[in-house]
Amino acid sequence: MSSLLRKNLLALSVAAVAVTGAASAGHAAAIGSGALAIAPGEAASVTQVGYWYRGRWYGGCYNCGNGAAVGAGVALGILGAAAVAGAVAAPPPPPVVYYEPPPVVYYQPAPRVYVEPAPRPRSCWVQTGPGGQGYFSPC
Repeated sequence: MSSLLRKNLLALSVAAVAVTGAASAGHAAAIGSGALAIAPGEAASVTQVGYWYRGRWYGGCYNCGNGAAVGAGVALGILGAAAVAGAVAAPPPPPVVYYEPPPVVYYQPAPRVYVEPAPRPRSCWVQTGPGGQGYFSPC
């Protein structure tokens, strides 16, 4: 899908959601209209979930003090939406390239060469004195 087509589709879907939300405002949750301030007494749609007794509220949630939790939830929602939008807008990763492994190379050991020692010339012991003194000499 081309980038231009994707952007047009996104813009059309956002516009459709906005129009649908504006058209169905009558079906949304009831919000006070100010008629309560004009009419004496309570309206029939108001349900008491608690009561005041001796200066203290008993029952339902009256000023629960969970504003920090609501704020944290909204902040995390915004950050999550930004993360998703960033992931969607990011370019796709480059294709994975697999390389063929190099061939296995076996090295042949060097040949063992046995060299016979050179033959020594024949030598004879020449005795020069008493007690076995002497030297070797070619025969």
